[in-house]
Amino acid sequence: MVLLLGFTNVLITFYIVINKNLKSFIDQIYIVFLNDIFIYFNIFEKYKKYIKNVLKRFNQYNFFINLNKYKFYIQKIFFLNFVISPENIFIKTNYI
Repeated sequence: MVLLLGFTNVLITFYIVINKNLKSFIDQIYIVFLNDIFIYFNIFEKYKKYIKNVLKRFNQYNFFINLNKYKFYIQKIFFLNFVISPENIFIKTNYI
């Protein structure tokens, strides 16, 4: 399961602020890359719990997001020419 949160024009500041405020979760349930936050876990119930934890932390630090813009409970994503799914990670074949 993955949650994509896309932001624009604030890459370094965003990266620093998010990692500082979510540091207890880093590399356990989320990864920040450029302007995206990927929240992941392979067990659906734990994934929902982690989403709630991250959203609570956003609220605690006065980060406001429009939830309608984001994707929740995605089983497969395309990221940096990779396809990421619960089963595996592979390169898109048209890039080989």
